[in-house]
Amino acid sequence: FTMSQLAEPVLNVGSTAGLNFYGGQGDVATQNVTLTNTGSGTLLWSANVMTGSGGSWLAVSPGSGSISVHQSTVLAVTSTTLASMAPGTYSGTINIAATDQQGRAIAGSPQHIPVSKVVNAVCTVSVSSSPLTFSGVAGQPAPANQSIILRAGSGCGNLLNWSAGVVADNGGKWLTTTAT
Repeated sequence: FTMSQLAEPVLNVGSTAGLNFYGGQGDVATQNVTLTNTGSGTLLWSANVMTGSGGSWLAVSPGSGSISVHQSTVLAVTSTTLASMAPGTYSGTINIAATDQQGRAIAGSPQHIPVSKVVNAVCTVSVSSSPLTFSGVAGQPAPANQSIILRAGSGCGNLLNWSAGVVADNGGKWLTTTAT
């Protein structure tokens, strides 16, 4: 009579401490999570995501598969900042479950990876709305300088690079700009 040891796969997840995403409207970012079978026998796994609010901003791909003995697979976790998401912090979870080939739960399963997403405010730029009007007489001193004020909104967390230029309707060079 011969006894054989059962094949016992073990699920090991590379980054259970959590994933963090940052971005503004329309940003898409991807981070990887590695699943490894550190046991013996093939494991079958599935992954899904849950978000507390903000809609379907979190995705994982692929959603299921199998991993042979001492092999790994990489999951792509994608965060998309949706137009409907207001500035703030959103949370989600990646849930990973694994079984052996007979459907029995295995060591290391399930795993729950917390995900945090920070949506930054949109950076807006505005200029003073009053039109500039100049009047002068040919051969006389130029009219006084006038200013336009450029303002960056509170969502602009970084230094803004900008430039200004002039286009005169008649193609003349009677109007110039300087930054102060």
